[in-house]
Amino acid sequence: MNEHKEDADIENADWRSGYRNASDIDRLNSVVFPGPAAGTETAYEQDDLNTTFDSLLSARLNGGANILVQNEGKIADIRVCEMPLPRPPKGHAPSSKRMHRGIGFSASGMHFERPDWYARMAAHAIACQPQHERNRFVYEVAGQQRWLNRGGRICYPDFDVVNSAARSKLRGVRGLDILTTYPSIMFNFPIGIPGLPTHTLVNMFDVDEGGLTVRITKPKPGGPAPYTQPHPRHPREHRVIIIENWHEDTELDTYLCFALDAGEIDSMSPNSQLNTIWHMDAAEAAAHQGKRDFDMAINLLLIMQSSPDYIVGTEAKQRKFGKKKGTESSSHIRLVRPTRLVQQVPYDPTGLSTVKGAGTVTPHWRGGFWRRQRHAIAWEIDNPDVAVITMPDAGRAHMVHIEPLWVDGGRSVSP
Repeated sequence: MNEHKEDADIENADWRSGYRNASDIDRLNSVVFPGPAAGTETAYEQDDLNTTFDSLLSARLNGGANILVQNEGKIADIRVCEMPLPRPPKGHAPSSKRMHRGIGFSASGMHFERPDWYARMAAHAIACQPQHERNRFVYEVAGQQRWLNRGGRICYPDFDVVNSAARSKLRGVRGLDILTTYPSIMFNFPIGIPGLPTHTLVNMFDVDEGGLTVRITKPKPGGPAPYTQPHPRHPREHRVIIIENWHEDTELDTYLCFALDAGEIDSMSPNSQLNTIWHMDAAEAAAHQGKRDFDMAINLLLIMQSSPDYIVGTEAKQRKFGKKKGTESSSHIRLVRPTRLVQQVPYDPTGLSTVKGAGTVTPHWRGGFWRRQRHAIAWEIDNPDVAVITMPDAGRAHMVHIEPLWVDGGRSVSP
């Protein structure tokens, strides 16, 4: 996974604004869709399905605007509300209106009731799209809905933790070393580290979880089934991880889907439907951004599963969804290095130090890495909160983070 190039069949344009007439709401309001043939739900014209898909995209782009769609004289009011995220702790990046609209669209499909005919037609419209367009829509919306269904938990990693993760390599880490300890979580990053997204949404799936589900309307007994897309198949045991990153400074968002199997993560490449990096710019720099985003998310997941003492609960208030007034409390977590582990020695990256017998050495960072540490059952009893992984020979182990070191002449200190 050293060089990432965009999949050949992925369009180079911004996929959220480059679709057919995606922002032409006036045209959508005047369209009349023919209904399905008697006794079927699949006899829609392709143009009608394309236009329905466009209406979904328009609703995502225009978070606060309702969209009216007609069918045989009946009108569907596709209500969409923005969804502001909680105010982050001091020093963390605020969420943008672009995020509020996208996540609000996903939440609206879960909370607002739409006509059955529109929900059925929208599901067919998603299914009929070309694979790369369909996947990008489904991965984003289904991932956000899954996150919301699981409580919409946000993790606020502190600067020291993010700095340590950014300087740690994944060499030797297998996909199956990453457990679904937190199967759906959003990271809200601190300000001040170049190249980081403001937010990253991670969803992990075991293969027996079925697939990704996109809800167009609020579930109800006897109502239309949501659109469900099975997870891509893989020849070996694996988990699927889908990562969405928001870069508000450059808007160089990345969307990643990878199969985590017994192979090493560092050797994976985006060469199939399973291992794919999507981004809004075809430039090589964007592909490298996707690699950095992927490594950061994986390192933070490993820190959370191996160091439960870093995890501290916190409460936040946010506006009630779909309401103009009123707030509600929600539970989130902070990822904080315990005080006993915080670096106490300041470093000067511009200075030089002399090491006895070795001449002059430029101070530098020695990168961190991960290793699998075998243990006995007694260790698990003493450390019940640490996630346990299974070795290829069925032995028991846990992941240990060898922290990055700042090498300053004769001194080496953790970040």
